[in-house]
Amino acid sequence: MNITNLAIILIPYNKSLRAPQNYNILLANITAQTFWFEIFNLKTFAFLFPLFIFKSYLIFYFSNWGFKMKLFKFCTLLFYLFFTYPSFSAEVFDEKVLFKKGDWEVVLLRYDDRSTACIAKNGLGNKEFQIYVNAKVEELAIFYDESDINETLKIFQFAVDDLASWYTESPYLDSGWLIMDLTSGSNKAVAELIQEIRKGQELFHLDDNDKIISSFSLKGSAASVNELVKCIEEQGF
Repeated sequence: MNITNLAIILIPYNKSLRAPQNYNILLANITAQTFWFEIFNLKTFAFLFPLFIFKSYLIFYFSNWGFKMKLFKFCTLLFYLFFTYPSFSAEVFDEKVLFKKGDWEVVLLRYDDRSTACIAKNGLGNKEFQIYVNAKVEELAIFYDESDINETLKIFQFAVDDLASWYTESPYLDSGWLIMDLTSGSNKAVAELIQEIRKGQELFHLDDNDKIISSFSLKGSAASVNELVKCIEEQGF
């Protein structure tokens, strides 16, 4: 990973552009997305797993490949899902503050599966803005402790000072967090965004109608981004 590439979705998700032209990719894409989104919505794995197998089987059965090829790709997909996404069940057992300046701090999280994550965040009061990076994901997220406003939003939009806003039309929710996947933006766009955060005074979270929901101070963000990069490099992400 390259955070110095702190990647961010700066262009809304476009299904027509990302739709696979190859059935091999289609099965993996549909099945993986189905599994990943449902695993956060269903309460128990016991209930999820039969649904996942059944849905995967239907996609598998009605595709146009030969049986042996289908079976091979289906088994490969199961192996990938269960052995490359262990972090959904991991729990934090240690949190170490690496750096603090102004309203920002950088934290190293350690999970019970021995994985780690680096976070730069502004968490004053009953809300939090953070940049979260581990070996598998890179995210920007906002949380409100006493509000369900995130659940009403169709887009994730924010702006630094009086500059143009950044947004994604495909955010996702996890335990109240509104999350923007940070892995699909171009290096140029990412660099521009990070510079805005480093040099800015205030970050505004906007609703679907461009109205301000809340704001986060960027005092200390420049030094914190530098320390976040150090954390990422030390963890080998």
